[in-house]
Amino acid sequence: MAQTRRLDESQHIQALRDRVASMPENELYRFSLAKALFDCGNFTESISNLEVALKKKPDWMAACTLQGRAWLALGDKQQARACFFRAAELAASQDHVTAREDILKQMESLDS
Repeated sequence: MAQTRRLDESQHIQALRDRVASMPENELYRFSLAKALFDCGNFTESISNLEVALKKKPDWMAACTLQGRAWLALGDKQQARACFFRAAELAASQDHVTAREDILKQMESLDS
């Protein structure tokens, strides 16, 4: 069962890679690939794809948040904090109160 799941994940990621290859500037494809990579534990490649997406759409709060989570998973609290700070700013400016509260909780967890 676990092997089947990994194969499905691998096929899903390859399909997303193919989409990105067909339209490398499409930030939604980049985000989808980054999220799938994050879910599989490939944090470094997830961050790389998020960076491309954020260059295209720098006010994307969800992408900033996911990037912070990926940096945190890699153990880089400084980078995670910077991403979470930016995400919290974006959440506030976009009136995403609940998202901002969640991001601030993630930032607080960096201090423990």
